[in-house]
Amino acid sequence: MQSIQDKVNKLTRLPSPSQRAPDLASGRVRLYQDFNWNSNNTEINIHDGYSQKSRHRVDQRLFDKASWIAFNLPVGTVLTFMDHLPSVPASGKYADLSDAGRTLDLIGTGQTEGVDLDRLQMNDKISQFFWRTVDLNQGAIELFDDQDFTNNRVTIFLSEWAPKTLHTMDRWWINDRTTSLRWKSLDRESVELFDNPDGRGESFNRIMGGGETREVRKLQDFGFNDRITAFRWSNIKPIYEVVQPVVIAETDQDVDQSIYEEIWAKNLGDEQALVAIKFAKEYTISITTTVRDTYATGVAAEYSVSGKAGIGIVEATVGWKVAVKFDYEHETSKSTSVTTTLTVGIDHSIMVPARSKKLVYVTIHRSKVNSKTYTTKAKRWYNERLTGSHQSNRDGQELWKRDETVQITVDGGLQGKTEIVLGETKPL
Repeated sequence: MQSIQDKVNKLTRLPSPSQRAPDLASGRVRLYQDFNWNSNNTEINIHDGYSQKSRHRVDQRLFDKASWIAFNLPVGTVLTFMDHLPSVPASGKYADLSDAGRTLDLIGTGQTEGVDLDRLQMNDKISQFFWRTVDLNQGAIELFDDQDFTNNRVTIFLSEWAPKTLHTMDRWWINDRTTSLRWKSLDRESVELFDNPDGRGESFNRIMGGGETREVRKLQDFGFNDRITAFRWSNIKPIYEVVQPVVIAETDQDVDQSIYEEIWAKNLGDEQALVAIKFAKEYTISITTTVRDTYATGVAAEYSVSGKAGIGIVEATVGWKVAVKFDYEHETSKSTSVTTTLTVGIDHSIMVPARSKKLVYVTIHRSKVNSKTYTTKAKRWYNERLTGSHQSNRDGQELWKRDETVQITVDGGLQGKTEIVLGETKPL
């Protein structure tokens, strides 16, 4: 699987000036009036009064006057400049570029970058912008105005658009102008591009994250030049998966409260004997599990406990195991909370002298699980050949298997440790 940095690196870099851009602090974008870094300029600090996903007008000093741009945005932050001044569409889709004219996406790399607007047909055309943090896990497709991935372009970040839904671009500047394509940052996604805004007619359906082909230099070769006006994407779902459970060790817990009990073990016989001591008590626990999996639409979790006990003075260490199962079909929460009644206690035998009773101190520590994200492994089988997968038949099906990582956050109250301490002995 690709990391976020890998996905950013696979996106096409914007054309830069011959001169290296001056270093900027993170979160800054600077517009320059002329084709040199010493010209009149104005700076945008995205964290200084510019709310995310809202449209903001460029400072009047450089309104429709910028020629070069220097920017330093964190990885995952994207700022989009527009030629025109459209309001957010009535649909509320902030990434909708209807009536925006030519646009420019500044994609954060974590370092200072430079942009030559003249090579993007954007010289003296920067008038409005919006910025946001984008989930890059689902990748992006890049639409270019000219062949060989040149001239103006639009980057569609899939996480900003609902899956399995037709999205029209009939009022975007790139509508019916796309000549070349790239989709190198896709992984478990497929995209279909349509000739008509209603999805009818011909479509281009070769965009898949797992394919060897990740770009088209000339859509003319496929009879689809200047025809793209709508798109729809979907996740490539696993046919089978096995997710290793997460084990929460005692070191990941803090004592929240304790259950304490004193028990007298009595031996009425004339000889020393083992006497069983039993103790049980119920209390309510609540555990929340959150899965950070981009593709899952829901999660179910099961909890089990295992422990070990010695003989005599006992200290039983309890480790909790959390097993998850993903839901890819139904839109549910990626967090699941379980509240249940748990019976805790002991069933243990101790040696007691004849005609005596022995005091036993039992302490059951109720632990508060530290909120922590655990990384575990998942084996997944797909119909499609994804990057990093290998052929692995299962149940008679020819599938592709890939090892992936899953992150699970667990937080809640659990039984932690049981202690048994033997006290005084008294005759009966």
